[in-house]
Amino acid sequence: MAKNVSKNWEEHEEIHARQYFQNELPDEEIILLEKIKTEKVFGKEINVWELHSNEDKYWLITNPTNLYYQDTYGSLDTTISFHIGFTARVMHGTEPENFSYERFSATQRMVEDNGRQLQNATEAEEFQAVGMRCRESLISFVSICREDENITEIVEPPKAADFTNWAHILANHYAGGSSNKDLRSYLKKCSSETWQYVNWLTHNKNATYYDALFSTNSVEHLLLSFTITMAKHEIGENKRCPNCHSYRIETVSQKGEKKNYRNVVICKSCGWKDLTI
Repeated sequence: MAKNVSKNWEEHEEIHARQYFQNELPDEEIILLEKIKTEKVFGKEINVWELHSNEDKYWLITNPTNLYYQDTYGSLDTTISFHIGFTARVMHGTEPENFSYERFSATQRMVEDNGRQLQNATEAEEFQAVGMRCRESLISFVSICREDENITEIVEPPKAADFTNWAHILANHYAGGSSNKDLRSYLKKCSSETWQYVNWLTHNKNATYYDALFSTNSVEHLLLSFTITMAKHEIGENKRCPNCHSYRIETVSQKGEKKNYRNVVICKSCGWKDLTI
């Protein structure tokens, strides 16, 4: 039974990917469609497809399914980060074009530029400059977060460049409650230590490649940790299959009797479907 469900699901995944693309861009023809990876995000599987048409190249990411131009979003990791936030908005019924996590695109580009700058660095002052860029990336992140009107816990706003205190405010907001005590503590400690480290690198006249490499990776990890925490805050608890209690629930687009597409919730473990959404 399990093998049959798995085999049928694999066939369904490719059919769904093709149907979705053809529904979105009916004037384009699929030249290449290849599933390149499967990741788990908050207990849910998302599939990543590389799709080439006769007009352009795309990333197609599922659960829920969305299409991204490769030229627009750049690296796959950046696209997946966008999709995590996109998923949060869809789960709460907000239109994708209003997806707030895309406001961090400038910060994410800065993080990617840090890595490219590091690859071209050879001298200590160039490694120090990477540290400065890492600082700017962190400040860019909190400067965008300050615009969030839902953050109401602020009594006396810290200075604009006070990354550590702003990060603590964000941790309190997005990881509030007793069940998030350890996560909140981790974000605060990680923020303080990362900020201290990149400042040390900026002023270290004997900085090395590995010092700068650690800095870029620490910043990337911290910002991704905050992004994931924000998504968790918006998504809430994972849904489970009412039939087998599996977490392997996925929302897909299926063609109905009138050839129009509608969203269907499917359990990848037992095949249960919810057609009411």
